[in-house]
Amino acid sequence: MPDVPTILSFLIFASFATDFFRKNKQLCLSLSIIRLLSALALLIYQYYYSYLFPYLTNFYDILRGVILLSLVMFHTVCKFNQFARAENPKKILWENFVFWSLFAAGLIFFFFGKTSFDLLGNPLAVPSCGFVFWNSLAILGVMIFIATRLEEFWKSLKNKQRRQFRLFVVGMLLICATFAWLCSYWLTYRLVVAVHMQLVSLLLSISWLLILYAVIRHQLLLRRIYVSRKVVYATAAPMIFSVYLFGLGIISLAMRLFGWSMPFIFGSLLVAAGPIILIILALSPKFRNELRYFINTHFYENKYEYRDEWLAFSEKLQGKMGIREVVDALAGVLGNALFTEKIMIWLADEENNDLELSFPHGLPGSEALTPPRALQTWLRRHPYFYLSRSRHEDDWPQVADDSKKICAEHGLVLFSAMTAGNHFAGIIGLGEEVTGGRYGEDDFDLLRTLGTQAASALRAARSAELMARLREQSAWNTMSTFILHDVKNAQAMLSLAKENAPQHIGNPEFQQDLLETIDDALKRMAKVQQRLAILQGQINPLRRKINLTDYIEKICSKLRKKIDLIKLEFSGRQDIYLETDPDIIYTILENLYLNSVEAGADSCLVSYLLKGSEAVIDFCDNGPGITPDLLPDRLFAPFITSKDKGSGIGLWQVHELSLSLNGTISVRNLEGRGCCFTLTLPL
Repeated sequence: MPDVPTILSFLIFASFATDFFRKNKQLCLSLSIIRLLSALALLIYQYYYSYLFPYLTNFYDILRGVILLSLVMFHTVCKFNQFARAENPKKILWENFVFWSLFAAGLIFFFFGKTSFDLLGNPLAVPSCGFVFWNSLAILGVMIFIATRLEEFWKSLKNKQRRQFRLFVVGMLLICATFAWLCSYWLTYRLVVAVHMQLVSLLLSISWLLILYAVIRHQLLLRRIYVSRKVVYATAAPMIFSVYLFGLGIISLAMRLFGWSMPFIFGSLLVAAGPIILIILALSPKFRNELRYFINTHFYENKYEYRDEWLAFSEKLQGKMGIREVVDALAGVLGNALFTEKIMIWLADEENNDLELSFPHGLPGSEALTPPRALQTWLRRHPYFYLSRSRHEDDWPQVADDSKKICAEHGLVLFSAMTAGNHFAGIIGLGEEVTGGRYGEDDFDLLRTLGTQAASALRAARSAELMARLREQSAWNTMSTFILHDVKNAQAMLSLAKENAPQHIGNPEFQQDLLETIDDALKRMAKVQQRLAILQGQINPLRRKINLTDYIEKICSKLRKKIDLIKLEFSGRQDIYLETDPDIIYTILENLYLNSVEAGADSCLVSYLLKGSEAVIDFCDNGPGITPDLLPDRLFAPFITSKDKGSGIGLWQVHELSLSLNGTISVRNLEGRGCCFTLTLPL
């Protein structure tokens, strides 16, 4: 008749078959952890029993437990590495081959290993090159392999993850060290000593506690373990009494192990003191109030600590002003908190509240994924809709029938509304939990909390986008005003010349003025055409070979005559020849000069140098510099400006013109005061 440890060992062996039916990595990892804790607890029991009753212990039962635990640890550490990072498929295939080979060997030993009673009453001899010898050698090799894979797993973790798995890894390494020492002793001295069982059981107990604490504290099973206040209130007194009895048991066990003795009267007083102290404490209002305060502080009625989840979502929202960024942050928090891989988010249009799929992005056929009207109507009156939960409202069957199609096609079972006050922002759709659990009231409350926060964030994002569009429109209107002004001036001058032409066409001075007027009008229209071409991305440089030194000096002289508001200097001696469009270079430097004038600079310096196959032109001023939030590249975006009356067009135009010359433009703040624009052009 098989004993209980043998039956439990067989069940653990049989549990490996479930891996063939579980494709979810997270669920397989959770089952591996449960299997590890079970096998370790069973082996601790066997070792402790063998120490107390060596003359009743079959050594081969102990060896079976060690082999089983080695297989479980091998499997668990491989699963952890595969879960933590993307493993090489060839490496996974090799590890699976080695594991199932060892599994087959362990299974054969489990059923057909030696079963005669080799008792541990006296040191048990291990024959050289015998069955135990080779098994000990194999276990030693497996422990070394597990230790190396644990090291790889630890190195692959980030700093935040290492805090979660620290005690788990320590517990696993302690098991490896324990069995490495034990197998080394068996192989070296060829003896199995019963007194070692006490030490091994103690070390394995410490490992089991470390692993169990890590699993519960950091939720390595991917399930939140919580205790409500009501449960603690109801069980406080029994728990305290249980701790007292447990303490008595520990004292009795220690006395038995170490041969201690205690006078009868002291033992009787110790047993009687516990109930007396418990009664006194139960009748003490101060103790009861302090206990209640401790429970209210450390235990929660709900499954979630909503403050933590709210703060996590708030941290993800920091710096995210776009609607898509808000949706991505919400999906990330939902996936971590609710343990689901199926998440779909629809957003409502501000005008007619039509829904559009926003997450996941780019899903094929997303236009056909809109929740049915019956479900939308339901969620405008209720916070959630759970397909597995019965309702008594009259329209529940109709909503459930209309929702079955979208639920069946995409694996959704729970829908929640995103609302902030009377504002309906959208709908969240969730699939089943990866752990196979069911959603409850705590999940619904968390969804309501996150949905309200997301609705407020989406409303703020839409307002920010609307303000950006209005600002762009204002900038466009400003630029259109300048363009219209140039066109009207050109038209006015040409009209005036046309009116005076019949009377003064024969006057040579009038003819000269007419030609100058036409030339000025053509320049104004060319300038308008250039601005419009930049907006449409149609810039066609007219390249010709120039001496950069002479040309920049002429530009500086022309700018000083045209706008003599600040000091403009030029520094350069080396002759540099390049093929480029000189008019575009003039426009770039003119924009930079005007920008420095408007920023309040006192002086500017234009310099250049030859750097490899590129000409580098620096335009530096002593103005207030660029605000850090516009550096390094945001300053060159359209409609972005730090000036009160700026349009955000000038520097964007500089950037586009630089690209048309196959060059680049960048800006940096100088130490102390001022900034420097750097234009790089190919020779």
